[in-house]
Amino acid sequence: MSNTSTLSKKEIPHERFQNRSEWMNNQFKDNNTESLDWIPEIILHINPAPTYHDEALKSGNSHQGLSKRRYSEGMEKFKNGLIKKNMMEEKTQTGRLYAHLKHIEMKNTITNIKR
Repeated sequence: MSNTSTLSKKEIPHERFQNRSEWMNNQFKDNNTESLDWIPEIILHINPAPTYHDEALKSGNSHQGLSKRRYSEGMEKFKNGLIKKNMMEEKTQTGRLYAHLKHIEMKNTITNIKR
């Protein structure tokens, strides 16, 4: 089957009452039945279809999507809690060290004053 969708300049109709698509439509009509002999090729699906290794992502509104989101939020809160706990422990240890150093400084200043 030849490619008839593109026309050369000579083949374009000069009639003003028909546009290019109407003229093409009339070229393929059978005079006996006024029906189309030429049927355009329509691709309804891609064959072979692409295959993927992983499943498609679940939509956020489905049960699985919501439970996955809640799980990730819970894990995030859990991690933040651990980080906060470690920070508070560090703060406590450094505070105790500074208090100990301050106590030693005060002791030294008192002994210096007594002399």
